[in-house]
Amino acid sequence: MKCTKTIEAEVASQFRRSHHQSLTRFDLLSQLYRIGDDWVAIGELASKLMASGGNITGLLDRMVADDLIERRANPRDRRSFQVRTTKKGRDTFKEMTNDHAQWIEDALNEFSQKDKEQLIKLLVRVRRAFEPNTLI
Repeated sequence: MKCTKTIEAEVASQFRRSHHQSLTRFDLLSQLYRIGDDWVAIGELASKLMASGGNITGLLDRMVADDLIERRANPRDRRSFQVRTTKKGRDTFKEMTNDHAQWIEDALNEFSQKDKEQLIKLLVRVRRAFEPNTLI
């Protein structure tokens, strides 16, 4: 857990320094990027982020103000809203993703190729061990 928290804190710090964005914003943009140009209900997005719609409302408000996402009333249910990324949001996410990949590569430079391959194999095994269908 300490290792995960250390890495997460460093990534969050890098995002703030380089892009003036939080790790939470990156996660939200990542979910929207996977969806593409389609509109998604805030409730559905919240479930992908493991958060409640109410918990992300303020975040969405700020991201709309920063032109990273756009929001509209759901045409099928005016009581709910939908969001999607803007061009600026997609471009920001791509820049953050590229930088993130470079940071990881730089951080792992001290490892040999063999060690990197072994690390990846072990991390895949750890992830599989904790996937919901494998937990008792």
